[in-house]
Amino acid sequence: VTFHYKTMKLNKDRTVIDDSRQVGEPFELLYGRQFKLDVWEQIIQDMTVNELSSFSCERDLVRSYPLVSKSIRDHLKKKKDPNAEIVDGSRCCGSSSGLGYADLDKLSAEGSDLIFEIELLKVEKHGEYKSEVWQMTPDEKLAALPGYKLNGNTLYQEGRYSEAADKYGIALGCIEQLLLKEKPGEPEYKRLEIKKIPFLLNYSQCKLCLGEYYEAAEHLSTVIEIDSDNVKAYYRRAKANRQLWKMEEARKDFSKASELDPTLQGAVNKELRLIDETEKEHYQKMKAKYQGKGMFA
Repeated sequence: VTFHYKTMKLNKDRTVIDDSRQVGEPFELLYGRQFKLDVWEQIIQDMTVNELSSFSCERDLVRSYPLVSKSIRDHLKKKKDPNAEIVDGSRCCGSSSGLGYADLDKLSAEGSDLIFEIELLKVEKHGEYKSEVWQMTPDEKLAALPGYKLNGNTLYQEGRYSEAADKYGIALGCIEQLLLKEKPGEPEYKRLEIKKIPFLLNYSQCKLCLGEYYEAAEHLSTVIEIDSDNVKAYYRRAKANRQLWKMEEARKDFSKASELDPTLQGAVNKELRLIDETEKEHYQKMKAKYQGKGMFA
């Protein structure tokens, strides 16, 4: 079922906690997947398409709502930025980091009766819909990765860089969700981290093509954190740094790339000459601009 929802506290001010219309994305619920908020399944099954209704629920029935809301918010955050930091509230509820959202931490600690305003948009039978990433089982997420890569590669070859980046980003979101269930440092965690590398490289290449150099450099740095000998990451980050006028960092990355792969020496020398020429040209322009003002000897 697909529906819009607004969640409010049952207080005098009707404090709004979440509103799917505000984020522009309705929620999709699959029955039979042991959803954490049973009350939603119960109230929606008696609704008809296009119906708009409000339901008041006692706090004992909605104690799991903070975790549900966190999952939805995390999904939207990752969709917008695959490299966004997510607090693993499922394993650290007792820690100072909490759920990662102050209002949800407060709701979790204090509890509250809630009002759900639901607008049912669509009902689909099994086989009529395509599951969103958050709806997939871990095995389904892993099985979907090759398809996202193939679709992304096809879009990239067609010059549709933004759409290709979206596909690689979805794949990264799948892996990040799987990582949340593993303990850092354990073999399975490391295996999943390695799976991120080709998607991070491809995502960054799209960003280079789109002129989004800061984001490209950031994701390439993530690759290097996972694999400190990744030639492609150093070479591409060098290109991003050159565009960002971080010339010394670009030189270091180009040199590291050629050190790891001597066959790149010719290409690296060409890139280094380009950096020298760019800096010289910039110096000459600045000298001509400020000549006679005492700034250049």
